[in-house]
Amino acid sequence: MVQQDHVRTALKRVGMYNRYWGQPEIRELAEVLMPDELIIGAVNGRYEGGFAMLVATDRRLLLIDKKMMFLNLEDIRYDMIAKVDYSARLLDATTVAHTLNDVLRFRTMRQHGLRRLTGFMQQRVMELRTMEQRQPVEAPMVVYAAPVQSLQQPAASTPPAQTFGQRATPHPYVNAPLTVRRRVSRFYPLSD
Repeated sequence: MVQQDHVRTALKRVGMYNRYWGQPEIRELAEVLMPDELIIGAVNGRYEGGFAMLVATDRRLLLIDKKMMFLNLEDIRYDMIAKVDYSARLLDATTVAHTLNDVLRFRTMRQHGLRRLTGFMQQRVMELRTMEQRQPVEAPMVVYAAPVQSLQQPAASTPPAQTFGQRATPHPYVNAPLTVRRRVSRFYPLSD
């Protein structure tokens, strides 16, 4: 927990503090921040759930939506972000952060602040990716169990584990195996 005065001065330093707008989010931000965590950028705007504050710290990305009887707090670590998109129009700007399980779309009228925040996110994600690529990661071998032999048949020698398959090499940007999905209709059988 951090003092609210510290949070307010940090928000003034990044050019975001407003005296009346977003005060519940600022109070909640003081509860969420670690004592040695630095605020890099902050922007008020909208996401799928309504009005919120998007805060980039040196460790994570925070989305805070505080209403009277409702709190939505999303904590996204930079190593979980797979892709960051930014687009600007005449009156507003949008950033989209893709993770393995979720997509965060955030829109604001403060284009300059969101662009600076998105640039920092992209820089931080790339730093973590290049650090991971320098350290070689060995994929563990997955050994599948051999089929159970019946009592009447003699046990045959089991083939080596390589013939059963290996775990897929992790995708370099998300550090997880790349999955491919295929939709199958219930009207078409899988086997011919």
